Amino acid sequence: MCGTAIAGDIPGEDQESFNKFVIEINMDMSDEEIINKLRHYAENDEERNELVKCGQEWSAEYTQERYAERFVETLEYLW
Repeated sequence: MCGTAIAGDIPGEDQESFNKFVIEINMDMSDEEIINKLRHYAENDEERNELVKCGQEWSAEYTQERYAERFVETLEYLW
């Protein structure tokens, strides 16, 4: 939601979504591979901005308001 690209390991859950906006860096990559991947996105504004856009769209569903709504729905379901 902060309007910047993120790089890191992709979590096990919801990989399909995360692959759309995370620059994947993992422990199997060499230092050179990591540097090259980060350099690529640093130098290619259009590709990086597309990741940012996808990340912002994905994160729009994860607001405090939405969490509160889900909490209330869960409480109503339990009672």
